[in-house]
Amino acid sequence: MKKVSIIIPFCNENLSQLLEYFQSKFTYDKFQGVSIDIIWVQNERTYTPIDFSIFSNHINNYHIIESEYLNSPYSARNRGIEFSNADWFVFLDANCLPNHDWVEKLIELDDCGSIYAANIQFFSIAEEKTVGDLYDSIVNIDNEKTIHEAKVAKTACLALPREVIDKVGHFEEGVRSGGDVIWTKKCTDFGFKIEFVPDWIVHKASRSSKELIIKQFRVSQGWPNVWYQSQSYVKNFIKRVILCWLPPNPTRLFNIAARRGIHLTNYHKVKLIAFGTILRIVSALGIIIGTLKIKNKLL
Repeated sequence: MKKVSIIIPFCNENLSQLLEYFQSKFTYDKFQGVSIDIIWVQNERTYTPIDFSIFSNHINNYHIIESEYLNSPYSARNRGIEFSNADWFVFLDANCLPNHDWVEKLIELDDCGSIYAANIQFFSIAEEKTVGDLYDSIVNIDNEKTIHEAKVAKTACLALPREVIDKVGHFEEGVRSGGDVIWTKKCTDFGFKIEFVPDWIVHKASRSSKELIIKQFRVSQGWPNVWYQSQSYVKNFIKRVILCWLPPNPTRLFNIAARRGIHLTNYHKVKLIAFGTILRIVSALGIIIGTLKIKNKLL
């Protein structure tokens, strides 16, 4: 029997929607020949119990804690890997909501040694979308693009066989941002293929302008470490320094929006270019701080 562990790191997220989703999927044993468990990894110092009483006996839930490396979803995923004896691992972010047929599509994935990346579709929880919501939906977690251009993917939702972990190893411990890019790059360096699965869909709430600026500042601090790991620090640092003085490429940005099914008015387009320019400046500040964090590696 194929054993699958769904590993979900969380820290302060509201898990109610995910719990309800998985409870609805496993009310009876309809997935013959597959054993699925869910490992909830709490990345906090204090253990907060989760009520699993709503679940039937057809799904096992485990709640473990990672309190050594705080604010590191990658360390939390490592603890989930170590806890599991599964043949397959699925890494799912706690702030993602799987599509209605997500489990069925997961089971249909071929056992051919590939890594599978889901199609992340954004939605806005605000009554009126901000320019940040639009920009987030267009630019971020675009697995189709990153796999094609750089042979890397994001861990918002990935599936892979145990043999990948056995050969590549775990995620880098203690990393807050960029660990997914570093790790999936190692996977492709080992010869594993990453495949984008357009109909394996998870939904994710887009961020407001303020939230996206904060995220961009945090994520960009992880870029220097990613570049260092891939031996491309100098090239990327120079590139980013130049780009921070230039607005985003309009043609490229609008083409991505069209590919992801996002309709833009002319008013939206002007606001997106202005907001993208602000994010580039924010990124430059994050890169400087990230560089200072790894200066001992660079010297």
